[in-house]
Amino acid sequence: MVDTEDHSAIPEPILSGSVPDFEYSELNKGDRIGTGGEANVYEASLTVGDTSYKLAVKEPRVDGTVQTKVFEEFEQEAETWANLDDHQNIVSVYGYGSESVPWIGLEYMHGGTLGDNDIDFEEGLWLAGRIAEGIRYGHRHGIAHLDLKPSNILLRETPD
Repeated sequence: MVDTEDHSAIPEPILSGSVPDFEYSELNKGDRIGTGGEANVYEASLTVGDTSYKLAVKEPRVDGTVQTKVFEEFEQEAETWANLDDHQNIVSVYGYGSESVPWIGLEYMHGGTLGDNDIDFEEGLWLAGRIAEGIRYGHRHGIAHLDLKPSNILLRETPD
């Protein structure tokens, strides 16, 4: 990776924050902020004491009864993702479970998607490198992202 001290336009890495352990019932689920495949993603908040945390919560999109297969697939996805989330270019998993529905609690990415942003050439080159690092990390752990597209690349806000 390029040393950020040599290039003033390259932001310092922003590590994901930490969130205390929580249960689904403790989340205050808000508006739907995304859809894809067979799941919806909602903005959510968690309040612990005087501190509030913003998260994204992914849930399967179902009509009526949730089949056992959906629970198993969602749990497998959560476990796989949680095993990769120690990389700074992969969205962090804060928790997951199956009480009352299968769910995954994720780092909330304030910067929108790659497809939502106007990116200049230099920033695009830098982002391409970070995306490649995340993909390479996944591949080295036996995971391939099967739906890589601008709307699936989430960005963190960085200070100007």
